[in-house]
Amino acid sequence: MKAATYSGIMTSSTQSPALRYPTGNCTWPITTSLAVCGGCAQSTVQKFCRSTIEYRVYERICEVATTSGMKANLSEATQYVFGTGFQVFPSPGSKWKSNDTSKAYIANFEMVGYRVTSNSTDGYTVGMDIDDSTPVVATECALWFCVKSYKCAMVVGSPTESVTETFSAMLSMENDSWMDTPESFLDLPLTMNPRPGANFSITFLAKFALQNYLKTIFDGGIEVNTASQESSHTIAAMWPATRSIDAWIENLAASMTNVVRTTTPEPHEYYNGTAYQVAFRVRWIWITLPGILLLVSQLVLIGAMLQTKRSSVQAWKGSPLALLFVNTEDNLQRRLDGQASAYRGYEKALGKTVIGLEKEGHGGWVARKRL
Repeated sequence: MKAATYSGIMTSSTQSPALRYPTGNCTWPITTSLAVCGGCAQSTVQKFCRSTIEYRVYERICEVATTSGMKANLSEATQYVFGTGFQVFPSPGSKWKSNDTSKAYIANFEMVGYRVTSNSTDGYTVGMDIDDSTPVVATECALWFCVKSYKCAMVVGSPTESVTETFSAMLSMENDSWMDTPESFLDLPLTMNPRPGANFSITFLAKFALQNYLKTIFDGGIEVNTASQESSHTIAAMWPATRSIDAWIENLAASMTNVVRTTTPEPHEYYNGTAYQVAFRVRWIWITLPGILLLVSQLVLIGAMLQTKRSSVQAWKGSPLALLFVNTEDNLQRRLDGQASAYRGYEKALGKTVIGLEKEGHGGWVARKRL
């Protein structure tokens, strides 16, 4: 959990636990798991600035009071004097109250500092004047145990995961054996698909140990002048994170959730997925279409051949010699006499004459002029 906390604070994105399945295609039912939730909200501040001289050094200090009643001192940095530009400290909370037993809080803290500037990596511009009008940002944050339901799927080896619902209401412990009794999340909505008989709970001692560890993480400050001097690397990562505080707290909660989900698994057939194997579906009606078209064309050809055989007209066009033995009626023949040696003689003699082939009594054919 320590490594996950550091990773969530100092990195910008946390990946969900890897989904693995041999076929690369699988869907799971809505799966419920113990998790860590988090949130941050801007706090209103009251600021009072004053000037001091100590050891002949002039210093400008601003006292900042947040909504929860906590106070922080911010000061001006010069080339010769370190100034406090950012502070993080545990807090009783205003929006998320640490003494509220309806949630399993593991961290309540506030961040107070000068607004992060675009031309500064740590958020503070060396040598700037601070007074009552200098922008100060105060943010209240909290982390707590919760229950989340997930929708998971894998399509062609690409995993997808999304949170469908979150539940945070705890059963308040008010008996004499509260230290030994697990704190449980009861009455989960049916839409979260909790497994029948499943108990999502945490022990007080585990929560207490995590609370004390996180208090040391979220406690410190940054002093700056020509170079920054932070109390820890985690504190140094929190100041620029105030520019996108919601994404930062969600990333931290997701990193801690991964530890909860992977170190305390509870395999159960209730959450078994449905696997899909890549396959090909053959639609035979389309596969047989080319063969059907070929068969139909063959049948048409055979039908034409049979019809031709039954016809009284013989297939004389199939022989180039047939036209040599076609007779011409006498009137046409006389018009053709002497035209064989003339240029385009036949065309001039009979070019516009309509003729037709007629069958003679002895079976031959004769070309006759049609009226």
